[in-house]
Amino acid sequence: MIRIGNIEEAWQVLEAIPEFDQRRSLAQLQERLPAGALPAHRKAGMAQRVLEGQEAWASAHGFAAVTVKSTNRYPAMLRLLIRNGYQIRVFEHFGDPTRERVHFIKPLF
Repeated sequence: MIRIGNIEEAWQVLEAIPEFDQRRSLAQLQERLPAGALPAHRKAGMAQRVLEGQEAWASAHGFAAVTVKSTNRYPAMLRLLIRNGYQIRVFEHFGDPTRERVHFIKPLF
């Protein structure tokens, strides 16, 4: 199930996603729109549904594009973004292939 929640619920979910190892405060979370799928709900199309929901929300609220960052540590996320029409905008090098950061953008028409 996907539903609109409040910021406190989002923070609790994000705290339970093991890949989000850079913990953010509730105040920092309010400046972003992070998303992810809990491990128990993966492989069932949940990430695709969340991504579609984010895009619909952004479009309905007048955003011209969605930007996303990911790293080589998450190949499934990279494949999801490319499969959904996101384009690479910036690539950040850190000297460790697992930490290289990829910035994506998808215009919303």
